[in-house]
Amino acid sequence: MNSVDSCRVLLLFVLCFPLLVTSAVLDDVCSTTPFPDFCIATLRPDYRVPYAQGPQFIGILMLDMVDLNNQQVISNLKKLADQAKDPADQGALLTYASGYGTINNRLLPDARAAFAAPTREGNVAAFPPLVDAAHIVVTYSKWIKQLGPDLSAGSDFAFKGTMICASIARSIIG
Repeated sequence: MNSVDSCRVLLLFVLCFPLLVTSAVLDDVCSTTPFPDFCIATLRPDYRVPYAQGPQFIGILMLDMVDLNNQQVISNLKKLADQAKDPADQGALLTYASGYGTINNRLLPDARAAFAAPTREGNVAAFPPLVDAAHIVVTYSKWIKQLGPDLSAGSDFAFKGTMICASIARSIIG
């Protein structure tokens, strides 16, 4: 092997090594969650994964995915509420949208701040809001799943994502 080939191999290794390491971090963290395949499939395409430093960062990435998912669920629920002829149906749909709004506007930011905390004790604070978020999703999922496949998939995503994050937070607790 000549020196040019050696340089190419070294360059390829230097460029790919962070992806291999990050892949291992992602796989290790996701493997400890209740939905490892979902965790890996959801996060692997994220451009920030190569910078993952540990479980807290993986948790933050999943929180971002849940937030985006929930924004779509809220939008779909509000559209259905606008189209509802029965005031009771409209009220129920807006209640569901409000519940997902609480998750996105209060619970996920609290969990994100806790994951970003510089101490283990700070990271531990991510667990309670994630349990609350999962509880809201479970409470509404029975009815939301009856509203169509998009909302059913959104509800499943919200549940799995919050449970993955809660599992990560729980692993930090020890």
